[in-house]
Amino acid sequence: QTGSGSVFPGGATQILQGELSGPAQPFHLGSKPWHDEQQLLIDLVEQFCAYQHKQRGKTEGGATTYRWTLEQFLVFVRTHEGRPARLGDLTPGTVQAWMDHMAEADLALSTMRSRQSMLSSLCAWLVKRESLTENPVAKLDRPRYERTPPKQVPGAALMDALIAAAKQ
Repeated sequence: QTGSGSVFPGGATQILQGELSGPAQPFHLGSKPWHDEQQLLIDLVEQFCAYQHKQRGKTEGGATTYRWTLEQFLVFVRTHEGRPARLGDLTPGTVQAWMDHMAEADLALSTMRSRQSMLSSLCAWLVKRESLTENPVAKLDRPRYERTPPKQVPGAALMDALIAAAKQ
């Protein structure tokens, strides 16, 4: 499946072509953890997204969102390192560089927070499988969560006026 080029629908397929290494390598079962820093992340992203869908109950759309978001990290690493992203690229420095890149692109805090969270979920999954010793995202600050109502929600003054008008 990963060799077909259809893993990531959309415009980044060509950028990721170097990521597509053939069939995803399964995790080893048993007592030997997998600590190969050269392992291509695209294989692990595919396994993680399948896990999210098949074992965690994410919808197909939810798994696709995870895949697309994690693809953005893979593209970032490929662009900046000149090679496919590897397990060893999951470091606080690389993740922070990706966050800085998104901030420079003026992405909304909520978008950056969501993307960081999805990458953190992948890293936590890799820690549970002993592919990473720790979650590199845990060492970083999270973008602030803004609690602002949607623009279509009326403000307090308008709501007070509507209530007063309804009472008459």
